[in-house]
Amino acid sequence: MEKKLLFSPGKIGKLVIKNRGVMTAMGVGLAKENGMVSDKTVA
Repeated sequence: MEKKLLFSPGKIGKLVIKNRGVMTAMGVGLAKENGMVSDKTVA
């Protein structure tokens, strides 16, 4: 399976991310119950 696209830069609005392997804070359990940023997310 070709994975070049996964490791290539991607854009979210004006933000350019290094690769497409990103995960939201909610996806890894670091967000608060209301979806806001927690102290653990910032650390």
